[in-house]
Amino acid sequence: MIKVAVQFSGMTRCLDECYESHLRFFENRNDIQFDFFMHTWDETFYDEGVRQRIERNRGIKVSDDIIHTDKLAVVEKLNSIYNPISLMVESQDDSCQMNRDVKATQTLHNLTSAEPWLNLFTSDDPKRIRPSLNIPQTYSMSKVNDLCHEYSRSNNIEYRLTIRTRFDLMFSSSPQDREHFMESIERKIYDVHDNSISFSLHTDNKRTFVNDAFFLGPYQNMNFVLTELYRSKLKEIYSDDYTFLQEGFLMRVMNGYNRPNMRQSFDFNLNKYFIYLLKRKTKDDCIAH
Repeated sequence: MIKVAVQFSGMTRCLDECYESHLRFFENRNDIQFDFFMHTWDETFYDEGVRQRIERNRGIKVSDDIIHTDKLAVVEKLNSIYNPISLMVESQDDSCQMNRDVKATQTLHNLTSAEPWLNLFTSDDPKRIRPSLNIPQTYSMSKVNDLCHEYSRSNNIEYRLTIRTRFDLMFSSSPQDREHFMESIERKIYDVHDNSISFSLHTDNKRTFVNDAFFLGPYQNMNFVLTELYRSKLKEIYSDDYTFLQEGFLMRVMNGYNRPNMRQSFDFNLNKYFIYLLKRKTKDDCIAH
């Protein structure tokens, strides 16, 4: 049985609408086993852009308030749905390593920078990191990868591929798309010369950038990139040069750190990965390029 690690991270928003599509797509078959690893938070919120998309596409108004959930309830729900190999639910407060990392980065900047007094937390809550920094996002991606790597190392398990995805992605309901997905995974598994990492792309106002929602690649390369994303984001905020998780930031990490580990360049050709799309209805709606 060939093993593939599926790493879910980020907030569990839209979980009730999306989880059935996850279970359909990541169903064990063709001698391929999908193991789930998860990191999430005990709170959920929707930024303005997400709220507008949900209201426009689904006709549902979503509150802009932060929704707090009991950790145990989140654990029980995710365990009952996915039965993950490893799962961690954290709070974004002083008990989280992320906040200690950011406070240390902020302190170092303010002690050494020519332009001190950088504040990485919101003005109304000294424990809450500003959402635009993408720190909770990259921390969650790194943390679930740590869970997966520790399990793999401790149990001497070799994963062939790692898939990074999120709880609020809804996959196509088409059986044909699910089979196409498996064919794509198999090609990725059995092509021993393919060390590339494939990213989903998004086009906004004729500008194309890398989408963090779904990407996959060989286990070792993904392990490096998912760890380095968080470290590089901390370095980035220290230099006061903020970017979002778009092409510039991801390409900087990939080209600057990971390329020596790979025998060929990163693969941005996603013609074979047109399956995953939020609320996809027709082939013409796909995000493949």
